[in-house]
Amino acid sequence: MMKHVRSYFATPAACMVAICLLLSSSTAFAAEIANEPSSEGPTASDGRPLYTEETRPDFPVFNSLVGEENFLHVTSPDGTVTTSGSVLELQMGQQYDVIVSYDNNGLPTGVRTHAIASDTTLLVDMPSTLTDERTLTATITAANSQPAAVSTSLTLLASEPMALEFVQGSAKVVNQDPTNGTSISDDELFHRGVSLGSNSMIGIVLYGSEHAGSVVFSFRTIPITQAATSTTGQSIDDAEIITPPTSSSASSQSAASVADDWTFAGILGVIFSASVLISIIACAILDWRSRRH
Repeated sequence: MMKHVRSYFATPAACMVAICLLLSSSTAFAAEIANEPSSEGPTASDGRPLYTEETRPDFPVFNSLVGEENFLHVTSPDGTVTTSGSVLELQMGQQYDVIVSYDNNGLPTGVRTHAIASDTTLLVDMPSTLTDERTLTATITAANSQPAAVSTSLTLLASEPMALEFVQGSAKVVNQDPTNGTSISDDELFHRGVSLGSNSMIGIVLYGSEHAGSVVFSFRTIPITQAATSTTGQSIDDAEIITPPTSSSASSQSAASVADDWTFAGILGVIFSASVLISIIACAILDWRSRRH
């Protein structure tokens, strides 16, 4: 009799333990989902979320602090600086200096490596000729950033038909890391995309303003008849351009990274809870059979 009474109370208690374990595992997973970018709060012109110093996310994200979303700047010969989102009218026979800033705004709250960006690449889309309104665009991508790509552009106008010629040897990295001063070829900058990096140019960019930097280069305006081709023998417009991920693919990559980011403790909790639940069901079946006999 006492055996059946103990069994009667033990089974519900075990079920409660299993339910608590499952809830704790679900809570751990929900915490990971909470790291997903929120649609609330300030946003950039392309719709991506913007953050403040107090709301930095626990994952890599580039140029997404309020005030950093327009990270492309062009300095004219007279010293005037035009920022992305604005319009710049180019004059013939002048040289212009371009600055593309990058800053990994992630700030880890747990595992420090969660906020380190990998496979970080910068690609600049610059027209080779200008006869009407065109755009100069800079795109930064990273394998684990959310979103996967951030872009910014400014509008170029021509006072007369002209060609834009890259100044050979002008492209380099400027930062406070060991990669400061690294030279960049025009093929990397305009065609293949250049791998950025904090300690070496392999795409790994550390978080924090101390690891922020920029890529600088210059171009000059010349008559179209004097336009030179790039080092690959193609004009910048005709060369194969790396297409940045669309917003839908960026969203799917972000969702995939969040779905794959289960904590080790959460996985163990689910496995253990499932094992306990199976054991309870098996014990209940055995107890039911023993009562029948």
